[in-house]
Amino acid sequence: MDDDKNFDLLLRTTFFVVALEVVEIIESDERALLQDHIKEQQRLCRSLPAEKTRPTWAGFCNRVSDRHFRWQFRMSRHAFDNLCSLFSGSHLVLDYCIK
Repeated sequence: MDDDKNFDLLLRTTFFVVALEVVEIIESDERALLQDHIKEQQRLCRSLPAEKTRPTWAGFCNRVSDRHFRWQFRMSRHAFDNLCSLFSGSHLVLDYCIK
């Protein structure tokens, strides 16, 4: 009877030791997966483009010379303003025309 109790106790102890080792292995694998995931997320966040602050149209016009304006839009400022006034009366309003 004593031998049966000792054997049963030894069997239970061995089972719990093995179960504990299995749990530790699983936790270690999950920890490694989590660290890999965190590194990947950090890499993805670093690769996102930075937010840009764009100037207002008035600020852009004040900063750009007449020559550059004509080169970029292929018309003078006066012609561009006339074009914008044509569009502002219709349902189509361009962002560039809003001052």
